[in-house]
Amino acid sequence: EDRDESKGELPVSVWRTIFVANEWVKLQESRTISTELNLIFVLFLLEGVDVIHQAALVPHGGEPGDEVPYHKVLRFALAAGLLLATSLAQWLFMWGFWQRYYRDRVWQFVDLLAVTNISCLLLEERYYGFYLHGRSVHDHADNDMAQLNKHLEKESEGTTARRGFTPDSHIQTYEVHLARKVRDK
Repeated sequence: EDRDESKGELPVSVWRTIFVANEWVKLQESRTISTELNLIFVLFLLEGVDVIHQAALVPHGGEPGDEVPYHKVLRFALAAGLLLATSLAQWLFMWGFWQRYYRDRVWQFVDLLAVTNISCLLLEERYYGFYLHGRSVHDHADNDMAQLNKHLEKESEGTTARRGFTPDSHIQTYEVHLARKVRDK
């Protein structure tokens, strides 16, 4: 929902809405775990560090250079266990460090909604979802770069109202449960 009103003869620009929709698509494509990185790391562990020999029928057995056959179930379990362990380690790193201290793409999207003065209702299921309140605390969101910088500077100084649903609140994300009548409209 775009909350801006026209500043005069020109209608409200649709480019902010298109930009927000594009950023939403990019957010949907982002993943916490990189499959490619995990596969490369598991391959490195199996072949480079020689962990694959733990799945041999006779681990550490035979003379150097002897070909010892692998147990198929052990080989699968070893590869699957390493893949799960590397995936868990990567998820913990992303959750515990990257998204908390470096870059959280979801909160960047919520900030974008507030700057563009656009709110979103995202439904995960038929009657359940999230409302992202994107109310700008400034008069208009359709501005030039200088005006936008001035607005953001005022906001960082704390001289404007908070971005939340009510003027004294900073909460911008809400969990919603819709009634059947509301959803059917």
